[in-house]
Amino acid sequence: MLMKTQVLGLGSAVLSDDSAGVKVVERLMECNPGPDVILTMGGTGGLALVDMLEDCDRLIVVDAVVSGAEPGCIHHMGVEDLESSMPFHCVSSHGPGLLEILRLREALLDAPLPKEIVILAIEAADTATLSENCTPRVEKAVASAVDQILAML
Repeated sequence: MLMKTQVLGLGSAVLSDDSAGVKVVERLMECNPGPDVILTMGGTGGLALVDMLEDCDRLIVVDAVVSGAEPGCIHHMGVEDLESSMPFHCVSSHGPGLLEILRLREALLDAPLPKEIVILAIEAADTATLSENCTPRVEKAVASAVDQILAML
């Protein structure tokens, strides 16, 4: 039996490295990973994610993060890390984060949590410059994240 997987890319497509999650999903779309994979552009998150999340066995979330690590570093995280204070769209001080969205979806739609939740947080160098391009080290990390996700599938 195939494992149904949703890959959710978060971030602003026009703020340099903040677009890392969106770029990963765009590249995965070019790879045509198969009918058991749902690719979703989640933008900058918020309540709209309630309707974007699918019933799936595994949810892979890709987003940019600024934690002080080297730009281009890929942090592998789990659902237990969602309650941290890392500044990425899955965790928001201005609205519901991913964990709250999952719980809200579970309560409102009687939709169970995915059995597996994987978060790839790509360390950003620049999240303020208006640009559709990532910085070079983050661009390399985007390619690496695509390869890592394809290996998971």
